Amino acid sequence: MDNPKLKKTILETNLTYQAYLKRRSQDFYIDQHREQATTLCVRS
Repeated sequence: MDNPKLKKTILETNLTYQAYLKRRSQDFYIDQHREQATTLCVRS
């Protein structure tokens, strides 16, 4: 089971996934703020 190539692939997949999650949460954060900004503009 100690396959270095497999380990490398798993590690790369994990890193890609982490980056993906980070980007997604940033997008979510930006979307939330965009919505808030829009509501503020509409209200005033």
